[in-house]
Amino acid sequence: MAKTILEFDVVICGSGPSGATAAFLLAKHGLKVALIDKEQFPRDKLCGGLLTEKSYKLIKSTFGNDFFEPDLIEFSSNKFEIFYAKQKILSAFSKKLFIYVDRKKFDFAILKRALDSGVNFFSKTKVIDIDIKNLLVFTNSNIFKGRYIIASDGVNSVIRGCLIKKGILVDKEYKDNLTLAMEIYNYEFTTDRASIYFGFTKFGYGWVFPNKKRTLVGIGALISKNKGLIKKQFKNFLNSIGLDAPKIFNAHLIPTGWISNRFGFDNILLVGDAAGFVDPITGEGIYYAVKTGQMSAEAILMSEKNKLFAEVNYNSLIQNIVSNLKRRRIYRNLIFGTKFRLVIKFFLLIILFLFKDRLLKFIHE
Repeated sequence: MAKTILEFDVVICGSGPSGATAAFLLAKHGLKVALIDKEQFPRDKLCGGLLTEKSYKLIKSTFGNDFFEPDLIEFSSNKFEIFYAKQKILSAFSKKLFIYVDRKKFDFAILKRALDSGVNFFSKTKVIDIDIKNLLVFTNSNIFKGRYIIASDGVNSVIRGCLIKKGILVDKEYKDNLTLAMEIYNYEFTTDRASIYFGFTKFGYGWVFPNKKRTLVGIGALISKNKGLIKKQFKNFLNSIGLDAPKIFNAHLIPTGWISNRFGFDNILLVGDAAGFVDPITGEGIYYAVKTGQMSAEAILMSEKNKLFAEVNYNSLIQNIVSNLKRRRIYRNLIFGTKFRLVIKFFLLIILFLFKDRLLKFIHE
């Protein structure tokens, strides 16, 4: 049976924060937008759910001051503490709040804004392949044709994979910069602060984040630097804070530190995790997802006027983000690169005590 070809101005593959943000902004400007996703929403999403100040401000400026309804914020606190293994190095207050959200609710709230703006949403629609010449997206149901395509389909992006196979993108160092994050929810103890733990893994850290009715405990580290030991390291971390390790962990990949040679092809744009836009040190992705979703929409609106390929406009908009992520990758390698753990501990002590405020500004801004 032949599949139906559905035509739109823009076809967006992936309806997480980056894709839904782009869809929301483009539909508001009158473009006919298809937003497709392999999942049915609302859906579960593994993530610490911590919003920094820059993320909070960006989201409010994009979706309005009324976006953060009371039930959307799970917890907020300016308290945090830093550990090296079991030893507490610092307990302090941030001048700016750390805000915690449940990604299931948060992502769905952005999607609802997109739907309210007139976006056509297709759930349970899995991208199989694309035709980069004719701008066709082949899925398990229909074929979508657009004048522009946005790839917001995450760390395992099918569209990015297609561009790599065609030699357009170079995936050098991609696997070397993949982080594996493991998380559990604990309903038996609560906390009122973010706790960060170094020393349990290489090129990564463990965390304990507060929520309304549960506590989120996780660890994230570069796979290439830990030789299959991350699961064992997570068990050791859990045991060190008095928790039993479950038989099954929630796990997901994060692209931390891979900088692509290109971020699209002509009128195809990559955003969020699909493009590798994640902080190489902290693993923060929400800010970059919303920001690059916003910039991809802006690039397309510019192309409607100046008739240049959207990739050209997009490249001009994301230059600062790319430069910033390259700098942070250098900082990551300096911070975690030493083989001597006592040096890392000593380095952390100096940084935290002498430059605490600058470090917090680095995270929040």
